[in-house]
Amino acid sequence: MEATAKARVGGAYEDGDWTYTQSKSFEARRTGPDFDLQGDWDGKVWVGAKARVLLFRAAGPTFTVNPFLRGEAHAECYDLDWGFHTGIDLGVGLDLDLYCYEVSKDFGPWTLERGIGSGTITLDTPLGTDCDEDPEELPDPPAGGDDDDGGDDDDGEAPAPAPAACYSAGSISCGQTISGNTSTSLAAGTQITAYPINIGNYSGPELAYTWQASTSNEVEFHFLGARPTEVNHDIMILDGSSGSCLSSNAVDWGYNSVQFEPNAGTTYFIVVDGYYGDAGAFELQLDCDP
Repeated sequence: MEATAKARVGGAYEDGDWTYTQSKSFEARRTGPDFDLQGDWDGKVWVGAKARVLLFRAAGPTFTVNPFLRGEAHAECYDLDWGFHTGIDLGVGLDLDLYCYEVSKDFGPWTLERGIGSGTITLDTPLGTDCDEDPEELPDPPAGGDDDDGGDDDDGEAPAPAPAACYSAGSISCGQTISGNTSTSLAAGTQITAYPINIGNYSGPELAYTWQASTSNEVEFHFLGARPTEVNHDIMILDGSSGSCLSSNAVDWGYNSVQFEPNAGTTYFIVVDGYYGDAGAFELQLDCDP
């Protein structure tokens, strides 16, 4: 739904008397919803206000505050991965209404968001044709991932962790340096605690950024001024082709840097995650010509 509300109050002093004026209006229009059956969903619901201050009825600032709730889901075969996060869009602007000149300039919006929940639902009917048999017919795995004699799996590797979702705090591009803080950022989450490509306790909060590869040549993500003895952050690269930021889609990782050969046109999630509960500030840079 799109809605516009206006309210105006005022007063004028003339010849020893005050006169007051007020007016208000509200318009609303339904614009959806629209649905498709591609197995993916991404929706955002927000409510906000815009304040406008006029000085001498000519110029003044505007302020917008739009809190929102956003959700996304991806269904493939028998798995429906879902996640929700909340946040706020902030913006400022300047309006000038002087005689025949009307100028309006907006800055922002700046978005702050944080995940509030995620999970996986098993579907009764699969989506797609390239799927395994019904999960209800698959044998249950041994408790804890161990075999009958109490050892590890037959291949000697630890069982893969359950997929966990993360959410993008923004995007990164070639040559860009991003300053973040997993301890104070509202976009930081604690959904991911492990990755299938390495062994470690990643119980610290994580921040994720999206990057769409424009090249298939090797690139490098690295921290500037890394200080792992103070804040131990690692860099994870997740394949985002499915549209979701899932730990199970991790394809590469590194301690203070990671060199990676992407597929041009593919979207990736670059996750900065705290090892063993660590959290703090960092500077992440993308070098597309290392």
